[in-house]
Amino acid sequence: PKIRTTDNLPDDFTVPLLMTPVPAGGPKPGSTEIEAHIKVGKQYNENSYYIQVTGTSMIGAGIQEGDWLLVDESREAVHGNIVLARVGDELTIKRLKLNGDCWLLNPDNPDFEPIPCTGDVQIIAVVIKKEIMFV
Repeated sequence: PKIRTTDNLPDDFTVPLLMTPVPAGGPKPGSTEIEAHIKVGKQYNENSYYIQVTGTSMIGAGIQEGDWLLVDESREAVHGNIVLARVGDELTIKRLKLNGDCWLLNPDNPDFEPIPCTGDVQIIAVVIKKEIMFV
């Protein structure tokens, strides 16, 4: 996907806000239905949107239940990125880790187990920013 630069985005550029929370815990069914848009200015692109977090598996990364994350589908995920992933039909937020020859969706909380990246795992987007919002 083409990433727009700050030179060609309008000052009133908006990104979608998905109101269905995404688990930072065990994966759970989620919706990608856009329910609102938020004005963000020129620093983001048409592949960016906000999601809200539920659960506690990412507290070690400073991501708490209720936090809003700005994600970008056009960024390539690499080792160490926090990502939005689909596991089967369910969504989750985890850190992408390479463990030997195996990719894992790794929680940043020892109370949760890593999820091996098998054929039913799809990385959807990379988390690029945590926001404090009142919606």
